[in-house]
Amino acid sequence: MTLKQVAFALALLCFSAGSAGAHERAIAAMGGPGRLAEPFAYTITNIGTLPGYTSSDALGIDNRGDVVGDVGGGNPFANPPSLADEAVVFGRGVLTGLGPVATGLPGPYASYAYAINNAGNVVGTIIDLNQSSGCDESSGAVAFAGPGLGGLGGTCPHGAAYGVNARGDAVGSESSSLAPFFSDAVLFHAGRAIVLGANAAASGINDSGIAVGQSAGCYGCTSVAAIFALHSRPTQIGTLGGPSSYGAAINNSGVAVGASDISKMGSYQHAFIYLRGKMFDLGVPAGFDPSTTSSYAVAINAHNEVVGSYLPSGGDQAAFVYANGAMRDLTSLIPPRSGWTLTAAAAINDRGEIVGTGSYRGQTLGFLLHPVRTAAGLSR
Repeated sequence: MTLKQVAFALALLCFSAGSAGAHERAIAAMGGPGRLAEPFAYTITNIGTLPGYTSSDALGIDNRGDVVGDVGGGNPFANPPSLADEAVVFGRGVLTGLGPVATGLPGPYASYAYAINNAGNVVGTIIDLNQSSGCDESSGAVAFAGPGLGGLGGTCPHGAAYGVNARGDAVGSESSSLAPFFSDAVLFHAGRAIVLGANAAASGINDSGIAVGQSAGCYGCTSVAAIFALHSRPTQIGTLGGPSSYGAAINNSGVAVGASDISKMGSYQHAFIYLRGKMFDLGVPAGFDPSTTSSYAVAINAHNEVVGSYLPSGGDQAAFVYANGAMRDLTSLIPPRSGWTLTAAAAINDRGEIVGTGSYRGQTLGFLLHPVRTAAGLSR
């Protein structure tokens, strides 16, 4: 996720499910995305990995095209040691490890960078893999670049920051107990952790400070996608007909995306877009049965372009982009014979650049997609 103004937050209080086609007209009225070019819409850059690691993930991107994520497969017990997984930043063609930061935890560590803003502030989490203290892999939200985040404290903390806005405010989840499922949605502001909601988690935040995530309302209750604002109670925004949902990201127009169960059984989920107080089902790519295929939206940009992944019953997970009223498989939009199969899209910036994870010649690696043309046939 993702994971706005108070006036818009009030408009989100009224939930109703939208009809097919209505969301396309609503998005168009707000200035929808340009048409994707053919025969392919994107060129692809391999993020690569670092020495001592075997894989990578690209998880966030800013409007300059700088990418954050992690490299994996390291061995903290090797000589010399590496992190089990290490947060990284990719910029100007160079992949750089962000390493651990001072935590006071004994280690060894794994670190992950989830989001970056246009000022270069990077947020994520660090996990202490040493369980000798009696804690089950304690973790904490962290800023790899930018002001420190703070936290709720506690004996065995569990936490992460998943989104950051232009002001450097971050959101995520924190638990201060031995049971990490007792978590709170948290705003990290000016070095303090401020609880936005109990039994909840926040995934994304926009520049007005409105956050999105999920809220159960009580321990043991079913989690439902929710909007969070400082000094306000979380507002659950409903589902697509099933018991649960989650919000992943929200843009500066207050348009949110996520995924929801589509039936009472909860066997399959569909990506949704939430705007003007209504939740709309984004469906699945053409050619797949919507009753047995799941889709998950995780990011949205200023042009209401949406990315995520989908999973057919009995099939393999694949990355998608939603634009022009249709969900498209991303692998079909890159040059043929590239060697890539794109399995998950994680973020999209306002230039339409997309990052995620795929398989390249049998290796799991992060990717960066660059749009070829807009509707006018010009480079972005």
